[in-house]
Amino acid sequence: MSMSILLVFLFIAIFAAIIGFIAFELIEEMRGSHHKLVDRYHE
Repeated sequence: MSMSILLVFLFIAIFAAIIGFIAFELIEEMRGSHHKLVDRYHE
C-alpha cells in the first residue's frame, strides 16, 4: 500500500517539475529574454 502511494507521489512530483519547467521557459520567452537563456545554457 505504502509503495503505491510513494509511486503516485513520485509521478506527481515529476509531472509538476516538468510543467513548472515548461511554464518557466514560456514566461522567459514571452518576456523577450529567451536569447539570454540560450546563452546561459551554452556556458
